[in-house]
Amino acid sequence: MKRLTASLAVTALALTGCGQAGNEQSGPAAEQTTASNSQQGADEAVHSTGDLRRAMEAAGMEPSEVSPENADPGQLLESASVEPEQCRVLLDATQGADLGTDAGLSAKTDSASYFAAANAEGAKLTSVVENARKAGQDCSTMKVTIADETVETSVTVEDVEVDGADDAVSTSADVDFHGQKLSITTITAAKDNTVVAAVINHSGKPETAAKTISSIVSKLD
Repeated sequence: MKRLTASLAVTALALTGCGQAGNEQSGPAAEQTTASNSQQGADEAVHSTGDLRRAMEAAGMEPSEVSPENADPGQLLESASVEPEQCRVLLDATQGADLGTDAGLSAKTDSASYFAAANAEGAKLTSVVENARKAGQDCSTMKVTIADETVETSVTVEDVEVDGADDAVSTSADVDFHGQKLSITTITAAKDNTVVAAVINHSGKPETAAKTISSIVSKLD
């Protein structure tokens, strides 16, 4: 039961912005988009993982490196069935690989868990926020079945103000499992070639996380 409960928590995380970083297209269209983003990035400020680390430390965090393999919530959900099937992409998303980096940074506070990454090619990462927004709108309700247990999930999307970010979105996943409710909100923000996401726990407030993300991205100027 503990393993199932953990899987449900991971499901909620995967349904929020933190798990949507890898929802990139594949094939020629994606290559064109990447090339376009790289060209745009050439005209914008380019930040490194080291820059992000220093920005997070300045915000009072102790970031640690996390690999794409460890950051992928979908790895724990390979056997899950999803209705509608097209919403499975929300569970299969990988974070670091499609962000154009081999590693990201993670840190925890009393009220939220934070993840940050920088595209090594300098490509703008506003598409990460756009993907989170679109996925939440397209899959506002879905069912996930794990180990013969079905979880009904609703996803809501709201724009959120994060000072200093190019774009930001708030996504909330509400999971109902046999009357036991789990709600997790994620704020995802992009600035230049970086993305910063906060997964807010039950004691956290979205406005606090938004201010924390703002304090991080503002250090990248």
